[in-house]
Amino acid sequence: MRAFALSLLIVLAAGIAFLLWKTTSVLVATPPTERSSTRDAVPAVDTDAELDPSNASTLGVSAVPSPAAPSPASAERGEVARSSAPTRESALDTLAARVFGNATAVFVRAPGRSREDDPAGRRPIPGVVVTFLNGDRVLARVESGRDGRFEARFETAGTCALQVAAPAGWRPANVPSTLSRAVLEGGRPLELAFLTAETEIAGEIRGVLHTESGAWCAETLPKRGAVLLDLVSVSDPFFSMRAEVENGVDARGAPTVEFVFREVPRGEYELTLSALDGFRWHPKSQRATPPAAGLSFLRYDKEQSLPLVFHVFDARTHEPITDFEARRLALTPSHDNGVFLHTGPIELGTFPAQGTFQWSLWADDHAAAFGDETSFVEQAGARVAEVLLEPGWSTKVLVLARDPTARPLANAEVWLDGARAGRTNAEGMVVLRAKERPKTLDVRADGFAVVGKPLEGHAGKTAEQRGQVTLVFVEPKR
Repeated sequence: MRAFALSLLIVLAAGIAFLLWKTTSVLVATPPTERSSTRDAVPAVDTDAELDPSNASTLGVSAVPSPAAPSPASAERGEVARSSAPTRESALDTLAARVFGNATAVFVRAPGRSREDDPAGRRPIPGVVVTFLNGDRVLARVESGRDGRFEARFETAGTCALQVAAPAGWRPANVPSTLSRAVLEGGRPLELAFLTAETEIAGEIRGVLHTESGAWCAETLPKRGAVLLDLVSVSDPFFSMRAEVENGVDARGAPTVEFVFREVPRGEYELTLSALDGFRWHPKSQRATPPAAGLSFLRYDKEQSLPLVFHVFDARTHEPITDFEARRLALTPSHDNGVFLHTGPIELGTFPAQGTFQWSLWADDHAAAFGDETSFVEQAGARVAEVLLEPGWSTKVLVLARDPTARPLANAEVWLDGARAGRTNAEGMVVLRAKERPKTLDVRADGFAVVGKPLEGHAGKTAEQRGQVTLVFVEPKR
Protein backbone atom coordinates (compact mmCIF):
# COMPACT_ATOMS: atom_id res chain seq x y z
CA MET A 1 0.00 0.00 0.00
CA ARG A 2 2.81 2.34 0.95
CA ALA A 3 4.62 1.44 -2.29
CA PHE A 4 1.45 2.16 -4.30
CA ALA A 5 1.03 5.56 -2.65
CA LEU A 6 4.65 6.38 -3.33
CA SER A 7 4.25 5.43 -7.01
CA LEU A 8 1.11 7.59 -7.28
CA LEU A 9 2.95 10.53 -5.72
CA ILE A 10 5.78 10.19 -8.24
CA VAL A 11 3.31 10.13 -11.15
CA LEU A 12 1.54 13.26 -9.85
CA ALA A 13 4.85 15.08 -9.39
CA ALA A 14 5.89 14.23 -12.92
CA GLY A 15 2.56 15.51 -14.27
CA ILE A 16 2.87 18.77 -12.40
CA ALA A 17 6.44 19.21 -13.64
CA PHE A 18 5.30 18.61 -17.23
CA LEU A 19 2.53 21.21 -16.91
CA LEU A 20 4.93 23.75 -15.43
CA TRP A 21 7.37 23.17 -18.31
CA LYS A 22 4.63 23.69 -20.94
CA THR A 23 3.40 26.84 -19.22
CA THR A 24 6.90 28.26 -19.08
CA SER A 25 7.51 27.45 -22.72
CA VAL A 26 4.30 29.27 -23.67
CA LEU A 27 5.31 32.35 -21.64
CA VAL A 28 8.78 32.64 -23.16
CA ALA A 29 7.96 31.54 -26.70
CA THR A 30 8.94 34.00 -29.45
CA PRO A 31 5.86 35.89 -30.67
CA PRO A 32 4.92 35.39 -34.32
CA THR A 33 6.53 37.83 -36.77
CA GLU A 34 4.10 40.57 -37.81
CA ARG A 35 3.91 41.63 -41.49
CA SER A 36 4.63 45.29 -41.84
CA SER A 37 1.53 47.20 -42.79
CA THR A 38 1.55 49.06 -46.09
CA ARG A 39 0.32 52.04 -44.10
CA ASP A 40 3.91 52.52 -42.96
CA ALA A 41 5.25 52.31 -46.50
CA VAL A 42 6.25 55.41 -48.42
CA PRO A 43 3.12 56.58 -50.27
CA ALA A 44 3.03 57.58 -53.90
CA VAL A 45 4.05 61.19 -54.18
CA ASP A 46 1.84 63.73 -55.93
CA THR A 47 3.89 66.38 -57.68
CA ASP A 48 3.51 70.00 -56.69
CA ALA A 49 3.12 70.92 -60.34
CA GLU A 50 0.70 73.75 -60.81
CA LEU A 51 -0.14 76.60 -63.12
CA ASP A 52 -0.13 80.06 -61.60
CA PRO A 53 -2.19 82.08 -64.06
CA SER A 54 -1.34 85.69 -64.62
CA ASN A 55 -4.97 86.63 -64.10
CA ALA A 56 -7.05 86.80 -60.96
CA SER A 57 -9.81 84.25 -61.45
CA THR A 58 -9.39 80.54 -62.14
CA LEU A 59 -11.71 77.60 -62.24
CA GLY A 60 -10.26 74.40 -60.82
CA VAL A 61 -8.97 71.32 -62.61
CA SER A 62 -11.31 70.52 -65.45
CA ALA A 63 -9.72 67.42 -66.91
CA VAL A 64 -10.80 63.86 -66.30
CA PRO A 65 -8.39 62.60 -63.62
CA SER A 66 -5.61 60.39 -64.91
CA PRO A 67 -3.96 57.57 -63.00
CA ALA A 68 -0.95 58.65 -60.97
CA ALA A 69 2.31 58.03 -62.72
CA PRO A 70 5.30 56.59 -60.87
CA SER A 71 7.52 59.24 -59.33
CA PRO A 72 10.52 59.93 -61.57
CA ALA A 73 13.74 58.43 -60.28
CA SER A 74 15.81 60.84 -58.22
CA ALA A 75 13.30 63.63 -58.68
CA GLU A 76 11.70 63.85 -55.28
CA ARG A 77 14.32 63.17 -52.64
CA GLY A 78 18.02 63.34 -53.47
CA GLU A 79 18.98 60.45 -55.68
CA VAL A 80 16.87 57.82 -53.94
CA ALA A 81 14.21 56.38 -56.24
CA ARG A 82 11.05 55.11 -54.55
CA SER A 83 8.43 52.92 -56.13
CA SER A 84 4.90 54.22 -56.20
CA ALA A 85 3.34 51.09 -57.66
CA PRO A 86 0.16 50.37 -55.68
CA THR A 87 -0.32 47.03 -53.98
CA ARG A 88 -3.54 45.27 -53.12
CA GLU A 89 -2.99 46.14 -49.46
CA SER A 90 -2.19 49.82 -50.10
CA ALA A 91 -5.28 50.21 -52.29
CA LEU A 92 -7.43 49.09 -49.37
CA ASP A 93 -5.46 50.97 -46.72
CA THR A 94 -7.31 53.58 -44.69
CA LEU A 95 -6.24 57.19 -45.11
CA ALA A 96 -6.90 59.82 -42.45
CA ALA A 97 -7.96 62.65 -44.75
CA ARG A 98 -7.81 66.34 -43.91
CA VAL A 99 -9.17 68.45 -46.76
CA PHE A 100 -8.89 72.24 -46.86
CA GLY A 101 -10.99 74.00 -49.48
CA ASN A 102 -12.18 77.30 -50.90
CA ALA A 103 -15.50 78.04 -52.56
CA THR A 104 -15.25 80.99 -54.94
CA ALA A 105 -17.90 82.84 -56.91
CA VAL A 106 -16.51 83.79 -60.32
CA PHE A 107 -18.09 86.58 -62.33
CA VAL A 108 -17.71 86.41 -66.10
CA ARG A 109 -17.91 89.59 -68.12
CA ALA A 110 -20.17 89.20 -71.11
CA PRO A 111 -18.43 89.58 -74.51
CA GLY A 112 -18.49 93.17 -75.71
CA ARG A 113 -19.16 94.64 -72.25
CA SER A 114 -16.71 97.05 -70.67
CA ARG A 115 -15.26 96.63 -67.19
CA GLU A 116 -17.35 99.55 -65.94
CA ASP A 117 -20.60 98.14 -67.38
CA ASP A 118 -20.02 94.55 -66.31
CA PRO A 119 -17.33 94.20 -63.59
CA ALA A 120 -15.70 90.80 -63.44
CA GLY A 121 -13.79 89.24 -60.60
CA ARG A 122 -14.25 86.76 -57.80
CA ARG A 123 -15.37 86.65 -54.19
CA PRO A 124 -15.87 83.99 -51.51
CA ILE A 125 -19.23 82.24 -51.58
CA PRO A 126 -20.75 80.93 -48.32
CA GLY A 127 -23.34 78.20 -47.98
CA VAL A 128 -21.80 75.70 -50.39
CA VAL A 129 -22.47 72.14 -49.15
CA VAL A 130 -19.66 69.71 -50.00
CA THR A 131 -20.25 65.97 -49.52
CA PHE A 132 -17.35 63.50 -49.60
CA LEU A 133 -18.29 59.99 -50.76
CA ASN A 134 -16.77 56.54 -50.98
CA GLY A 135 -19.20 54.74 -53.24
CA ASP A 136 -22.63 55.31 -51.66
CA ARG A 137 -21.18 55.91 -48.20
CA VAL A 138 -21.07 59.50 -46.93
CA LEU A 139 -17.67 60.19 -45.38
CA ALA A 140 -18.24 63.82 -44.42
CA ARG A 141 -20.47 66.77 -45.22
CA VAL A 142 -19.33 70.36 -44.65
CA GLU A 143 -20.50 73.87 -45.54
CA SER A 144 -18.39 76.84 -46.60
CA GLY A 145 -18.29 79.80 -44.23
CA ARG A 146 -18.48 83.52 -44.86
CA ASP A 147 -14.91 83.50 -46.16
CA GLY A 148 -15.71 80.65 -48.56
CA ARG A 149 -13.45 78.24 -46.72
CA PHE A 150 -14.28 74.76 -45.48
CA GLU A 151 -12.43 71.89 -43.84
CA ALA A 152 -13.29 68.20 -43.62
CA ARG A 153 -11.69 65.34 -41.69
CA PHE A 154 -12.58 61.73 -42.29
CA GLU A 155 -11.16 58.28 -42.96
CA THR A 156 -11.39 56.69 -46.37
CA ALA A 157 -10.06 53.72 -48.29
CA GLY A 158 -9.66 53.84 -52.06
CA THR A 159 -11.10 56.73 -54.06
CA CYS A 160 -13.01 59.70 -52.71
CA ALA A 161 -15.69 61.40 -54.82
CA LEU A 162 -17.51 64.72 -54.41
CA GLN A 163 -21.04 66.05 -54.48
CA VAL A 164 -21.41 69.82 -54.45
CA ALA A 165 -24.63 71.71 -53.76
CA ALA A 166 -24.50 75.40 -54.68
CA PRO A 167 -26.63 78.15 -53.12
CA ALA A 168 -29.58 79.46 -55.10
CA GLY A 169 -28.51 81.38 -58.18
CA TRP A 170 -25.16 79.61 -58.57
CA ARG A 171 -23.89 76.57 -60.45
CA PRO A 172 -20.69 74.60 -59.77
CA ALA A 173 -18.11 74.56 -62.56
CA ASN A 174 -15.82 71.63 -63.35
CA VAL A 175 -16.04 69.76 -60.06
CA PRO A 176 -13.35 67.02 -60.01
CA SER A 177 -14.80 63.51 -60.06
CA THR A 178 -12.23 62.19 -57.57
CA LEU A 179 -9.69 63.75 -55.23
CA SER A 180 -5.94 63.28 -55.45
CA ARG A 181 -3.90 62.10 -52.49
CA ALA A 182 -2.30 65.56 -52.23
CA VAL A 183 -5.74 67.11 -51.64
CA LEU A 184 -6.81 64.36 -49.23
CA GLU A 185 -3.66 64.82 -47.14
CA GLY A 186 -4.04 68.60 -47.01
CA GLY A 187 -1.00 69.33 -49.16
CA ARG A 188 -3.06 71.05 -51.86
CA PRO A 189 -6.28 73.04 -51.34
CA LEU A 190 -9.52 71.92 -52.97
CA GLU A 191 -10.60 74.84 -55.14
CA LEU A 192 -14.30 74.94 -56.08
CA ALA A 193 -15.58 77.64 -58.43
CA PHE A 194 -19.16 78.72 -59.12
CA LEU A 195 -20.77 80.65 -61.96
CA THR A 196 -24.00 82.59 -61.85
CA ALA A 197 -26.98 80.59 -63.05
CA GLU A 198 -27.40 83.12 -65.89
CA THR A 199 -23.91 82.43 -67.30
CA GLU A 200 -24.33 81.06 -70.79
CA ILE A 201 -22.42 77.80 -71.25
CA ALA A 202 -21.27 77.17 -74.82
CA GLY A 203 -19.89 73.64 -74.44
CA GLU A 204 -16.55 71.83 -74.25
CA ILE A 205 -13.08 72.45 -75.63
CA ARG A 206 -11.19 69.23 -76.36
CA GLY A 207 -7.79 68.44 -77.77
CA VAL A 208 -4.94 65.98 -78.04
CA LEU A 209 -1.16 66.00 -77.57
CA HIS A 210 1.11 64.43 -80.20
CA THR A 211 4.73 63.32 -80.07
CA GLU A 212 7.33 63.92 -82.79
CA SER A 213 8.31 60.27 -82.37
CA GLY A 214 4.99 59.27 -83.94
CA ALA A 215 3.37 57.32 -81.11
CA TRP A 216 3.31 57.51 -77.33
CA CYS A 217 4.62 54.64 -75.23
CA ALA A 218 4.79 53.98 -71.49
CA GLU A 219 8.26 55.55 -71.27
CA THR A 220 7.39 58.76 -73.12
CA LEU A 221 3.93 59.55 -71.71
CA PRO A 222 3.94 62.84 -69.76
CA LYS A 223 4.08 62.39 -65.99
CA ARG A 224 1.06 63.54 -64.01
CA GLY A 225 1.25 67.29 -63.49
CA ALA A 226 4.12 67.72 -65.97
CA VAL A 227 1.85 69.28 -68.63
CA LEU A 228 -0.82 71.85 -67.83
CA LEU A 229 -3.13 73.89 -70.04
CA ASP A 230 -4.66 77.24 -69.23
CA LEU A 231 -7.72 78.66 -70.97
CA VAL A 232 -8.10 82.44 -70.63
CA SER A 233 -10.98 84.57 -71.88
CA VAL A 234 -9.90 87.06 -74.56
CA SER A 235 -12.56 89.60 -73.60
CA ASP A 236 -12.10 89.09 -69.85
CA PRO A 237 -8.51 88.11 -68.89
CA PHE A 238 -9.60 87.86 -65.25
CA PHE A 239 -11.48 84.66 -66.10
CA SER A 240 -9.62 81.42 -66.80
CA MET A 241 -9.85 77.64 -66.53
CA ARG A 242 -7.07 75.07 -66.24
CA ALA A 243 -6.66 71.38 -67.02
CA GLU A 244 -4.22 68.53 -66.73
CA VAL A 245 -3.83 65.97 -69.48
CA GLU A 246 -5.46 62.54 -69.43
CA ASN A 247 -3.56 59.42 -70.50
CA GLY A 248 -5.78 56.85 -72.20
CA VAL A 249 -5.93 54.40 -75.11
CA ASP A 250 -7.59 54.57 -78.51
CA ALA A 251 -9.71 51.92 -80.26
CA ARG A 252 -6.55 50.05 -81.28
CA GLY A 253 -5.15 50.05 -77.76
CA ALA A 254 -2.46 52.64 -78.50
CA PRO A 255 -1.70 55.23 -75.76
CA THR A 256 -3.25 58.68 -76.12
CA VAL A 257 -2.81 62.01 -74.32
CA GLU A 258 -5.89 64.24 -74.30
CA PHE A 259 -7.37 67.22 -72.48
CA VAL A 260 -10.86 68.60 -72.01
CA PHE A 261 -12.42 71.78 -70.62
CA ARG A 262 -16.05 71.27 -69.67
CA GLU A 263 -18.86 73.81 -69.28
CA VAL A 264 -16.95 76.65 -70.91
CA PRO A 265 -18.87 79.96 -71.00
CA ARG A 266 -19.56 81.57 -74.36
CA GLY A 267 -16.71 83.62 -75.81
CA GLU A 268 -13.25 83.42 -77.36
CA TYR A 269 -10.29 82.03 -75.40
CA GLU A 270 -6.53 81.73 -75.58
CA LEU A 271 -5.22 78.24 -74.76
CA THR A 272 -1.62 78.06 -73.45
CA LEU A 273 0.42 74.92 -72.73
CA SER A 274 3.23 74.78 -70.16
CA ALA A 275 5.43 71.75 -69.49
CA LEU A 276 8.21 70.65 -67.15
CA ASP A 277 9.78 68.03 -69.41
CA GLY A 278 12.23 70.43 -71.07
CA PHE A 279 11.08 69.63 -74.62
CA ARG A 280 9.81 72.19 -77.12
CA TRP A 281 6.06 72.24 -77.79
CA HIS A 282 4.22 73.75 -80.75
CA PRO A 283 2.23 75.86 -80.65
CA LYS A 284 2.67 77.39 -77.20
CA SER A 285 -0.70 79.13 -77.46
CA GLN A 286 -3.74 79.07 -79.75
CA ARG A 287 -7.23 80.56 -79.93
CA ALA A 288 -10.38 78.51 -79.33
CA THR A 289 -14.13 79.16 -79.22
CA PRO A 290 -16.41 76.57 -77.57
CA PRO A 291 -17.70 74.12 -78.52
CA ALA A 292 -14.45 72.97 -80.11
CA ALA A 293 -12.65 69.66 -80.65
CA GLY A 294 -9.53 68.51 -82.43
CA LEU A 295 -7.13 71.09 -81.02
CA SER A 296 -3.59 69.74 -80.88
CA PHE A 297 -0.10 70.38 -79.54
CA LEU A 298 3.09 68.66 -80.78
CA ARG A 299 6.08 67.76 -78.59
CA TYR A 300 9.50 67.79 -80.29
CA ASP A 301 11.17 64.97 -78.39
CA LYS A 302 13.74 63.54 -80.82
CA GLU A 303 16.42 65.77 -79.35
CA GLN A 304 19.34 64.23 -77.46
CA SER A 305 18.68 63.70 -73.75
CA LEU A 306 21.19 63.33 -70.92
CA PRO A 307 20.67 62.53 -67.23
CA LEU A 308 20.91 65.43 -64.77
CA VAL A 309 22.96 64.83 -61.61
CA PHE A 310 23.18 67.09 -58.54
CA HIS A 311 26.16 66.79 -56.18
CA VAL A 312 25.04 68.69 -53.07
CA PHE A 313 27.30 69.78 -50.19
CA ASP A 314 27.05 71.82 -47.00
CA ALA A 315 28.85 75.09 -47.74
CA ARG A 316 30.33 75.28 -44.22
CA THR A 317 31.47 71.70 -43.61
CA HIS A 318 31.69 70.48 -47.23
CA GLU A 319 29.94 67.31 -46.08
CA PRO A 320 27.73 65.74 -48.79
CA ILE A 321 23.96 66.19 -48.49
CA THR A 322 21.97 63.28 -49.88
CA ASP A 323 18.49 64.21 -48.65
CA PHE A 324 17.36 67.18 -50.74
CA GLU A 325 14.54 68.28 -53.05
CA ALA A 326 14.93 69.66 -56.57
CA ARG A 327 12.30 71.41 -58.69
CA ARG A 328 11.98 72.67 -62.25
CA LEU A 329 10.77 76.26 -62.59
CA ALA A 330 9.06 76.95 -65.92
CA LEU A 331 7.98 80.46 -66.90
CA THR A 332 5.76 80.21 -69.99
CA PRO A 333 4.66 83.36 -71.86
CA SER A 334 1.35 83.54 -73.70
CA HIS A 335 0.39 85.81 -76.60
CA ASP A 336 -2.15 87.95 -74.80
CA ASN A 337 -2.29 86.91 -71.14
CA GLY A 338 1.08 87.45 -69.53
CA VAL A 339 3.13 84.56 -68.18
CA PHE A 340 2.43 81.34 -66.31
CA LEU A 341 4.58 79.84 -63.55
CA HIS A 342 4.70 76.04 -63.53
CA THR A 343 6.75 74.16 -60.91
CA GLY A 344 7.35 70.47 -60.29
CA PRO A 345 9.96 67.69 -59.98
CA ILE A 346 12.77 67.67 -62.52
CA GLU A 347 12.90 64.69 -64.85
CA LEU A 348 16.49 63.87 -63.87
CA GLY A 349 16.69 60.60 -65.78
CA THR A 350 16.12 62.03 -69.26
CA PHE A 351 16.32 65.77 -69.87
CA PRO A 352 16.92 67.44 -73.25
CA ALA A 353 20.54 68.44 -73.75
CA GLN A 354 19.55 71.66 -75.54
CA GLY A 355 17.44 74.57 -74.36
CA THR A 356 17.24 76.76 -71.29
CA PHE A 357 15.65 75.92 -67.95
CA GLN A 358 15.64 77.03 -64.32
CA TRP A 359 15.80 74.92 -61.16
CA SER A 360 15.65 75.22 -57.38
CA LEU A 361 17.08 72.89 -54.74
CA TRP A 362 16.88 72.85 -50.96
CA ALA A 363 17.38 70.69 -47.86
CA ASP A 364 16.38 70.90 -44.20
CA ASP A 365 18.18 73.60 -42.19
CA HIS A 366 19.58 75.20 -45.34
CA ALA A 367 18.59 78.06 -47.62
CA ALA A 368 17.40 77.16 -51.11
CA ALA A 369 19.78 77.36 -54.07
CA PHE A 370 18.76 78.43 -57.58
CA GLY A 371 20.33 77.96 -60.99
CA ASP A 372 19.82 77.26 -64.67
CA GLU A 373 21.22 75.09 -67.46
CA THR A 374 24.62 76.80 -67.18
CA SER A 375 25.09 75.22 -63.74
CA PHE A 376 25.76 71.84 -65.37
CA VAL A 377 28.94 70.43 -66.90
CA GLU A 378 28.86 67.36 -69.14
CA GLN A 379 30.77 64.48 -67.54
CA ALA A 380 30.77 60.79 -68.49
CA GLY A 381 27.49 60.94 -70.39
CA ALA A 382 25.63 63.07 -67.84
CA ARG A 383 25.16 66.74 -66.97
CA VAL A 384 26.51 67.33 -63.46
CA ALA A 385 25.98 70.34 -61.17
CA GLU A 386 27.77 70.94 -57.88
CA VAL A 387 25.55 72.79 -55.39
CA LEU A 388 26.67 74.35 -52.09
CA LEU A 389 23.85 74.98 -49.62
CA GLU A 390 24.27 77.87 -47.21
CA PRO A 391 22.52 78.37 -43.85
CA GLY A 392 19.69 80.88 -43.56
CA TRP A 393 16.72 81.74 -45.79
CA SER A 394 16.32 82.41 -49.49
CA THR A 395 13.65 82.66 -52.17
CA LYS A 396 13.29 83.58 -55.83
CA VAL A 397 10.83 86.47 -56.19
CA LEU A 398 8.66 86.79 -59.30
CA VAL A 399 7.01 90.21 -59.64
CA LEU A 400 3.96 90.32 -61.92
CA ALA A 401 2.19 93.56 -62.83
CA ARG A 402 -1.56 93.43 -63.49
CA ASP A 403 -2.36 96.01 -66.13
CA PRO A 404 -4.73 94.34 -66.90
CA THR A 405 -3.03 90.95 -67.35
CA ALA A 406 0.14 90.08 -65.50
CA ARG A 407 3.49 90.73 -67.10
CA PRO A 408 6.93 90.34 -65.52
CA LEU A 409 7.98 93.64 -64.02
CA ALA A 410 11.66 94.36 -64.67
CA ASN A 411 13.90 96.74 -62.73
CA ALA A 412 11.64 96.75 -59.66
CA GLU A 413 13.26 97.17 -56.24
CA VAL A 414 12.45 94.46 -53.68
CA TRP A 415 12.74 95.28 -49.97
CA LEU A 416 12.92 92.91 -46.99
CA ASP A 417 12.04 94.22 -43.53
CA GLY A 418 12.48 97.80 -44.72
CA ALA A 419 15.89 97.28 -46.34
CA ARG A 420 16.63 97.16 -50.06
CA ALA A 421 17.45 93.54 -50.98
CA GLY A 422 17.59 93.38 -54.79
CA ARG A 423 16.26 94.40 -58.19
CA THR A 424 14.31 92.25 -60.66
CA ASN A 425 15.80 91.20 -63.99
CA ALA A 426 14.11 91.21 -67.41
CA GLU A 427 12.01 88.17 -66.38
CA GLY A 428 10.73 89.99 -63.29
CA MET A 429 12.75 87.69 -61.01
CA VAL A 430 15.44 88.13 -58.36
CA VAL A 431 17.01 85.76 -55.81
CA LEU A 432 16.98 87.09 -52.25
CA ARG A 433 18.93 85.79 -49.25
CA ALA A 434 18.81 86.57 -45.54
CA LYS A 435 20.12 85.12 -42.28
CA GLU A 436 16.55 84.39 -41.21
CA ARG A 437 13.06 84.52 -42.68
CA PRO A 438 11.96 88.17 -43.01
CA LYS A 439 8.66 89.47 -41.71
CA THR A 440 7.81 91.78 -44.61
CA LEU A 441 8.45 91.96 -48.36
CA ASP A 442 7.70 95.05 -50.43
CA VAL A 443 8.18 96.05 -54.07
CA ARG A 444 8.84 99.62 -55.12
CA ALA A 445 8.15 100.53 -58.74
CA ASP A 446 6.81 103.75 -60.23
CA GLY A 447 3.02 103.68 -60.46
CA PHE A 448 2.53 100.27 -58.79
CA ALA A 449 1.58 98.98 -55.35
CA VAL A 450 1.87 95.47 -53.87
CA VAL A 451 -1.30 93.39 -53.55
CA GLY A 452 -1.68 91.47 -50.26
CA LYS A 453 1.16 89.96 -48.22
CA PRO A 454 3.47 87.99 -50.55
CA LEU A 455 5.33 86.10 -47.80
CA GLU A 456 2.04 84.52 -46.69
CA GLY A 457 1.59 82.84 -50.08
CA HIS A 458 -0.83 83.19 -52.97
CA ALA A 459 -3.98 81.22 -53.84
CA GLY A 460 -3.53 78.92 -50.85
CA LYS A 461 0.08 77.93 -51.64
CA THR A 462 3.33 79.06 -50.06
CA ALA A 463 6.69 79.62 -51.71
CA GLU A 464 7.84 76.26 -50.36
CA GLN A 465 4.99 74.62 -52.30
CA ARG A 466 6.00 76.50 -55.47
CA GLY A 467 9.62 75.38 -55.68
CA GLN A 468 10.73 78.22 -53.32
CA VAL A 469 9.29 80.92 -55.62
CA THR A 470 7.52 83.86 -53.98
CA LEU A 471 4.83 85.41 -56.18
CA VAL A 472 4.35 89.15 -55.85
CA PHE A 473 1.45 90.81 -57.68
CA VAL A 474 1.43 94.57 -58.11
CA GLU A 475 -1.36 96.75 -59.47
CA PRO A 476 -1.43 100.30 -60.82
CA LYS A 477 -1.90 102.83 -58.05
CA ARG A 478 -5.33 104.44 -58.06
